Amino acid sequence: MFTTVIRAKSFIRFLEEKYELCSGLAKSKQLFQSPCELYVVQKCHGVCAGKESIESYNLRFNEMIVCEWNIFGEDLVILDTGRHADEKSFVLIESGFCKALGFLTNHNAIPSIAELEKFITISRDLRIKPYD
Repeated sequence: MFTTVIRAKSFIRFLEEKYELCSGLAKSKQLFQSPCELYVVQKCHGVCAGKESIESYNLRFNEMIVCEWNIFGEDLVILDTGRHADEKSFVLIESGFCKALGFLTNHNAIPSIAELEKFITISRDLRIKPYD
C-alpha cells in the first residue's frame, strides 16, 4: 500500500487530523502523560490530556476504520511478484482478514478466489523462513 515509511507516516498524520485523533496515543503506551501536538493546536479532543473519555475517542477511531478501511470489507486477492521469475505471490483477504498467502506459477491462469484454495499450503511452523 505504501512505498516508503514517509508516505505511511504521512497517511497516518492525515487520518489523525481528519478524524481529530490523538497523535500521542500511537507513540505512547500510557494515557494522560501529556497533551499531544494536535491538542495544542485544537485538532485533538484531548484524550491524551484526560479531557476526553476513551469511549468518545474510540467512537471516532471506529468511524475512521469504517470509512477509510472499507476496501477490506470485500473479499479480494492481491497479486505480486513471486520468489522467482516464473511465479506470482498472492494474499487472500476474506471478510476483512488475511486468510492465506501462496504462490502460483506464471503458467497457471489466475483462478477465482474459491479455486485459490488448492494453491494454499497450511504450515504449522509459523516461523518466518528465507527464500531458497
